Amino acid sequence: GKLPEGKPKHKVGDRVLGMSKISSGEMLEASVVKVREELNEIGVPVWEYFLRYKKWKPKWNEWILESHVFKCDTEGWELLKSINKVVLEERGAKAEAAKKAKQQQRQNQQQKQWQPQPQREEAEEEEAGGGNTATTTRWTTPDTSLLDVGGTGLREQLREKQARSLEATNNESQPSLSEEAREHAQGTEACGNDDEAVGGGNDDASAR
Repeated sequence: GKLPEGKPKHKVGDRVLGMSKISSGEMLEASVVKVREELNEIGVPVWEYFLRYKKWKPKWNEWILESHVFKCDTEGWELLKSINKVVLEERGAKAEAAKKAKQQQRQNQQQKQWQPQPQREEAEEEEAGGGNTATTTRWTTPDTSLLDVGGTGLREQLREKQARSLEATNNESQPSLSEEAREHAQGTEACGNDDEAVGGGNDDASAR
């Protein structure tokens, strides 16, 4: 195939600065292990270098195009500082976004865990004319305005509601004292009228 134009800028053993792919474009100090010809993104033949990064294990060695490899001089180190600053800022922003997303997911799970479930309420309704009692089931969602972190406010509200409902049921099932008193008074008055009627009959008989 066609050879790249010119000679390679770097040779085996040179210390260079390479824009690594394994570290998301961060520039790292490295040494050249191999040199070869390769096609770039648009199919043009270029030189490529097999780099071993300083303080990295050999398994992380990789091929880097010549356009991403620079000399270890003052200009190269200045370029390294500016590029790595941008790379590290982007990396920190991604880490912060991932942290916030994780916190939001945890909050959503906690809210879902304490989400109040619909409460079942049964109301007895008497059918007109038949005297039969039908039970109607209603599903209602409790008021979440009192729902705190531990759900304490909601539990207290439900207890009070159940207590009021039980008290109302007991009052409906037992006649009031005034009703019993009226029934007793009516029964006593009826007995008195019967006695007077009997007594009047005896007076008439003695008069005759």
